[in-house]
Amino acid sequence: MDNPNKIKDSIEILVNPNITPDEFFAFYEKNNLCEVGFGKEVA
Repeated sequence: MDNPNKIKDSIEILVNPNITPDEFFAFYEKNNLCEVGFGKEVA
């Protein structure tokens, strides 16, 4: 029986999701994947 106080994981995996260039670049920035000084066009 499940423990009612246990927090359940909620992970969603999407393959090739439809995202905008701005959303993609925000992901790069959030995860420090960008070289300093480069913008969205280079990334």
